[in-house]
Amino acid sequence: MAKRPDLSDDMITEIIATDDLWLTHSLALNRSLPHAFRMMLAEHPDPAIRRAVTVGAGDAPRELFERLLDDADSQVREHLAESDHVPADLRARLAADSDPKVRATLAQWWTTAPEPVRRLLLTDPDGSVRAGACATYFRRVPHPVPPADLVPALLADPVTRVGAVRHCTLDTATARWLADDPDEEVRGELAEHPDLPPALSDKLAQDPNLRVTLRVFARQDTPEPTRAAIHAQILSDVPPLDWLATSGTAPAVGDGRPSAARGLAVRLLPCLGSDVRPPPGAACCPTARRRGEQRPHHDGPPFPRPDRSRDR
Repeated sequence: MAKRPDLSDDMITEIIATDDLWLTHSLALNRSLPHAFRMMLAEHPDPAIRRAVTVGAGDAPRELFERLLDDADSQVREHLAESDHVPADLRARLAADSDPKVRATLAQWWTTAPEPVRRLLLTDPDGSVRAGACATYFRRVPHPVPPADLVPALLADPVTRVGAVRHCTLDTATARWLADDPDEEVRGELAEHPDLPPALSDKLAQDPNLRVTLRVFARQDTPEPTRAAIHAQILSDVPPLDWLATSGTAPAVGDGRPSAARGLAVRLLPCLGSDVRPPPGAACCPTARRRGEQRPHHDGPPFPRPDRSRDR
């Protein structure tokens, strides 16, 4: 009821007067709530109500965001950092927030922030903030590109290196250094770099981490013999066909057993893209084979099947 868009002022006043947490929380999320009542709830003693006010604020007047910007609860400020409705000058102030979680949230969500704000976040003293500002994944598009003069420092910083690889100018010395990085994500990003030297591409094709070798496999410039060698190596460690009968459970992807991940990779290899062709005889995903189409690449464990037993 508290989320109805047609609530009268008297009804809203009555809901607030009940002091019921759930009703008040729903009211705070109501995007049709008059501004005067939203300002009132922004002063509520329960931080959960103030967080709900922030989420439901939408195109609220500037006055509300100014009040919430200095809220004692860091999660209120995190919600502000996520919101595109906050005026840009107020949102920029969150880059200097006392809580690094707020700054890291801003780095992940405000991908179109002005360059001075991005620079602050990329050079933040807290590693989690820098990692959020220079990453391979962001919560919004377009993904930001770091200023060119900061890339060398970001590449030298272990927490931002993986996000900086794709933006660096790759000379031979840098490529060799990155190819020996202990972080497989760094090597994986290197494997996708368009200027990767062929000799290092061959080295990464034999990387002990399957996700790295798969990225070499997916490159359009990977020679067919190298691609075939990667495919053969994966096939050599496929779990036996009777694993279900012998174990009773499927091996989980990412459980530390190479055969589990490699078994999944065999099904994924033919589906990595239209420009990638596995050697003859490779089987594609069963669903894709039936439909005559290619399945998109999924870089993680398969989603569990929903339990339908209760629907019967």
